[in-house]
Amino acid sequence: AYASEWAKQKGQTLHLTTGDMAHLPFDDGFFDVVLTWNVIYHGLSAYIDQTISEIKRCLKPNGTLVCTLISTKHHRFGIGEEIEPNTFVIPGDEETSHPHHYFDQAEINRYLRDFTLLHCEDVEQGDPDSYHWQILATRS
Repeated sequence: AYASEWAKQKGQTLHLTTGDMAHLPFDDGFFDVVLTWNVIYHGLSAYIDQTISEIKRCLKPNGTLVCTLISTKHHRFGIGEEIEPNTFVIPGDEETSHPHHYFDQAEINRYLRDFTLLHCEDVEQGDPDSYHWQILATRS
């Protein structure tokens, strides 16, 4: 609703859809660029891997991925129940009641093995000690 209202005010047209990030409803090679900010890391490892495979599938050859991944330097890393390595849930806390998988550089390299990393920087995003990797990559 917010995006639709914003576009209307700006005189823009948006074609919006909802879906599952691990099963994108788009053709192979559909996008020149995929932007995903603070979302891919919400899941278990297999789901994240499937999501990244879907992004690759939907990107054109040499297409661009712009994304963030939450860092192991983030102040919440290690808090809550570890449901698989580097993946935590804080029961009852609204934003963190779903899985958060925290990444280090080695994991980024593994998950994005089919991409060429152009920029990969671990930076504070907003709040102090709220570290996220900011990534710019191309589909290999």
